[in-house]
Amino acid sequence: MKIQCNPPTIIIVGGGAAGFMTAAVLGKQLQGKWCIRCIHSSKMGFIGVGESNQYATRNIMDYLELEDKDWMPKCNATYKLGIAFEGWSEVAKQYYYPFNNIDDNGYDYNIFFTLANLFPDKVKYEDFARYVAPNTRFLDNNCISSEGWDFKGKTSYHFDNALMAKMMYDIAVEYGVEFIDDEVVHAPLIDYGIDGIQTKKGFRYFADLYIDCTGFKSLLLGKALGTPYTSYSDTLINNRAIFCRLPYKNKKKQLKNYTNIVSLKNGWCGEIPLWNEMGLGYVHSTKFATEEDIEEEFREFVKDKYGVKVDEFKSLPFKCGGYEKAWVKNVVAVGLSFGFIDPLEATGLALTARNILALLEVFSRSENPNNFDRAMYNHSVVSETKNQKSFVELHYCTSHRDDTPYWEYVTNHIEYPWKDKDYQMSMNMSVVDRNYSSSYFGGLPFILAGSGYGPYSRGYESTVTDKTEEVYRDYLRDWREKDRDMNREMKRYYNSAEYLKNYIYGNL
Repeated sequence: MKIQCNPPTIIIVGGGAAGFMTAAVLGKQLQGKWCIRCIHSSKMGFIGVGESNQYATRNIMDYLELEDKDWMPKCNATYKLGIAFEGWSEVAKQYYYPFNNIDDNGYDYNIFFTLANLFPDKVKYEDFARYVAPNTRFLDNNCISSEGWDFKGKTSYHFDNALMAKMMYDIAVEYGVEFIDDEVVHAPLIDYGIDGIQTKKGFRYFADLYIDCTGFKSLLLGKALGTPYTSYSDTLINNRAIFCRLPYKNKKKQLKNYTNIVSLKNGWCGEIPLWNEMGLGYVHSTKFATEEDIEEEFREFVKDKYGVKVDEFKSLPFKCGGYEKAWVKNVVAVGLSFGFIDPLEATGLALTARNILALLEVFSRSENPNNFDRAMYNHSVVSETKNQKSFVELHYCTSHRDDTPYWEYVTNHIEYPWKDKDYQMSMNMSVVDRNYSSSYFGGLPFILAGSGYGPYSRGYESTVTDKTEEVYRDYLRDWREKDRDMNREMKRYYNSAEYLKNYIYGNL
């Protein structure tokens, strides 16, 4: 049976966070102007993992006019003010990447590295974020205050992925999106793309635009249209993740306002603090160990660090790579159906959200997209994916851990794309311009400094400055005094769990 509603029509193929979030956003933007349908299978279910996110998710919430106190309890959500990396440079060392750019006020923050090199017992490279971005102390002390942190501009979230998808489904229904519980079996082709969606129940649905949200299967963009695909596995070798949930033993202590990323033998574990429990995800490569060995390693890690025995895990194989284009003919891909990067830095849902926002931008200009709109969407999506890829790779290549075959391989054997922008920028910051002082560099200075890099090598200060050591002792005294004062200031603010209870979950 052929089914087509009055044109123009959009069919979203696939559910989950990508499909339902796309449906909610386009439902709001095109309400009453386009017929929007979402074909998904309830049999697929959801991977109910804790998600860590970037700013783009907040932009989606803002567009949908959702207040934190209204939606966060529905998704067991907590605030995320940044990321911490534990054991990436040296065992037991942790450094922060706050969602707060360097305080770019003309001050020469390279002085920090002179202090760290002259007084290594008092100033550590992992202190860099605290020196150049004072609000890092909110992470360091695990506290929150709307008085001292820019919630709109510098905050993201942790939330339950399955609950988020359900909420987006409900919002999309309110905006008139029609949901069809069925499975796609075929997508016939004609010269200008897809000629309808054939389903398992015997229906064939037609649209003017098809949005592929089928995840790694990429049923439309990849399978049906045969769009060229490039694997990133030469530089990003992780290919699987295992997940579990843990109850809080001490919620006030364990519910952090950041995602903690702990390096393990074959990858890393992300600690995702949800409101009701903690989600753990071990992202790893099976290149140097079997799945059984990795699961045993994870069991021991969970037992040793959290005192909890876990026997079973959910698992998710994945591939790192992307298609040549995201919008081809009458098919546009959103999220995993276009591409995926190693989930370090919460790239999965973040890139999905950015895809949706780029599509929203297209329809905000015109309700009849043309080839230039498609080209701009492709430029936006492909460029952002490549930028995120380089940024994630830099976490690995700058690490100095090499005590396992995995870490030896990623730090010493992979030939990274050194000519890409982020690599060139990092090298210029360190050995050409020798300048870590600008917000223009985004998160790069935090990652580099946390890994032991700076504009001056150890012992180099005598050749780059004529200031005496006594002058730098004055700088050191001022810094340590300021540090103590700001840490004392943090005692005024609520602990993260207390803040959430008072301002988000208090009336439940």
